[in-house]
Amino acid sequence: MQGASPSRPYRLRLPRARRLRSLKFSAGWAAHTLAHEAFHLRGFQDEGVTECYALQNTAYVAERLGVPTRQAEVIQAWLYNRGYPNEPAEYQSSQCHDGGTLDLRPQQSRFP
Repeated sequence: MQGASPSRPYRLRLPRARRLRSLKFSAGWAAHTLAHEAFHLRGFQDEGVTECYALQNTAYVAERLGVPTRQAEVIQAWLYNRGYPNEPAEYQSSQCHDGGTLDLRPQQSRFP
């Protein structure tokens, strides 16, 4: 990693727009992972249930970590719509949808 040092971190050699998307994805996935593991700490063992609850709380966690509200909501929606369908079967649930039994906010029509 030529040019990398603690005072000058290595920068990906990607076009700026792609680099920003990559950083947003990484930040979003980190917030989601934190939400997921927090549900395990609360005692949820089933990965499908845990993942569904985490998907519904990713924006909340991201906001608490300093991500602007609108960006946090976009990240959460992206993870549900694009990331979740590609996760292993044990991390999915047929009840993880608007109005499903795992919907934490059934009174709202917006999901996750």
